[in-house]
This record gives sequence, structure tokens and C-alpha cells, in this order.
Amino acid sequence: MAELSETVAQAELSPEAVELFGPDLAADVYAKKLSAAELYPDAVAFTAHGLGAFDSIKWASACLRTLLQSSSATTASEAMASVDAWLAEPNDQSRRASKAAAEKAGLKTAPGCLAMAVFFAEGSIAPPERDHVPVPPGVAQKLASAAVILAVVDNPRQVAERYRQCLALV
Repeated sequence: MAELSETVAQAELSPEAVELFGPDLAADVYAKKLSAAELYPDAVAFTAHGLGAFDSIKWASACLRTLLQSSSATTASEAMASVDAWLAEPNDQSRRASKAAAEKAGLKTAPGCLAMAVFFAEGSIAPPERDHVPVPPGVAQKLASAAVILAVVDNPRQVAERYRQCLALV
């Protein structure tokens, strides 16, 4: 995990979450404090930023697989397939294919957000024929955490349990 105070800043946590932060805390202890305080979106954001782009996408993918088992929509499965392809072979071709799948699925869906996270994980955000434009830092982690949150709230009656399930997968 990145330097803890840097991770807290990058994750843009709520004031309540920042109040719980202490520089002497280990990352896993801080994440558990956030969960115990039921600041689950903050715990998800902190975890995603601490893991870095590739690992946050891998973790979010595991969360989505756990939470969206019943989802069989074609665009969702295409988006998840694009994430899987990039995780298996992270290259520019699979990264750009994920962007197309994300746009098809939509950013209002968990799989769409996660597929877009892949696009922002590395490389250039400019078209291939243009000069390299680096991805802005932390965007992949923000999209990965958004994907997890969207998957969690897909079942509003079990939100706390679903957050805990995801946080246990780290």
C-alpha cells in the first residue's frame, strides 16, 4: 500500500473518515476502523487507492463477481469479459477494448465503471495516433471503488453485509 497519509488524501474521504485517521495506524487497522464506524464507502475508496490501479481493479472484479452473480445482461458480461481480458494480459489493445465495453455498458453500471477503470489504469488516454497523454493519477481507483459501491447498492436491503463481503476480499 502507498504511504498511508497520501492514500487518505488521494481517496478524498469524508470528514468523518479523516477524523478517524492517525499516522500511527496500519492500513488494515484504519480500514477496519472505517468499517466499524460503518463508513463503508470511505473504506472502499481507501482500500482501492491503497491497492493501486491494477490491484484495485482485480479486487473490484472479485467484488462484482461475488455481488452480481445473477446479472446476465449482455453488456454487463461484455464489460466484465473485457476486464478479465485486461487482467490476464494488460496491454493497450485490451485496455482500449475495455473502454469500448464500458461505453456500451454505461458508467451507471458497476461493470461499466470497472471496465472504464481499466482504461484509466495505465497508458495514454489520447487516441492511439496522437501523442501520449498520461492517465490522471487515481482515476482508475476512483472508478474501481465506484464500481464496488454500485454493485453493493444493487441490493439495498443488504448494503452493510455486501460492503463487508467486499472488504473481506482484500
